[in-house]
Amino acid sequence: MGLIKMKYKIIVLLVAALTIAGCSSSKYKHSVKPSDYTFLDINITTQEDVRNMMGEPIHIDNNSDGRSVFLYSAPYGRKTALVFSKEEILEKILVFEKDQVQ
Repeated sequence: MGLIKMKYKIIVLLVAALTIAGCSSSKYKHSVKPSDYTFLDINITTQEDVRNMMGEPIHIDNNSDGRSVFLYSAPYGRKTALVFSKEEILEKILVFEKDQVQ
């Protein structure tokens, strides 16, 4: 009976290891792009709308020209920057890869 349990445990561990290895393969990684944010409308969505939908950003940059940028974390170490006009209306969505943002 002990040998059967040992074989079962080895099979379970092997399946788990293969599953984990498969998930880390680069062909399964998804890229985040501005079109993933279809719930945000350029020239319509306000800063308040974004805060209500996405919560508080991890960083806010207020530019001297009155525009502002909200920075959010995105999957796989990426960052999403939402650029707002001085009227607090969404102008642009930018997605940065992990190594593009310091």
